[in-house]
Amino acid sequence: MHRQRGSEASTPEAAVASCVAAAIAIAARVGPTTAATMRCGVHIGQVVGAVVGAEGLLFDVFGDTVNTASRVCTTSPQGAIRVSEAAAMRLRLVRDARFK
Repeated sequence: MHRQRGSEASTPEAAVASCVAAAIAIAARVGPTTAATMRCGVHIGQVVGAVVGAEGLLFDVFGDTVNTASRVCTTSPQGAIRVSEAAAMRLRLVRDARFK
């Protein structure tokens, strides 16, 4: 989903809430009866993005934030959405966040 500047995801708190809402929507669409399983880990922090590769160019993000999100995802049970403590603190700042 494309967001324009000044949209609801213009703050870190709103970006975390949008990410979790998107994960919930995907999980609902996949559903428990399909062969696909999903795990989601959400963390917030600084990253570095770059285009890498000599022939097949690929955009990727790097940094401790990516590693932490990966660890949060790995420890999440299948079908669950797990957020780090930092992301949970940001979610609490969003007034209309309805996530546990």
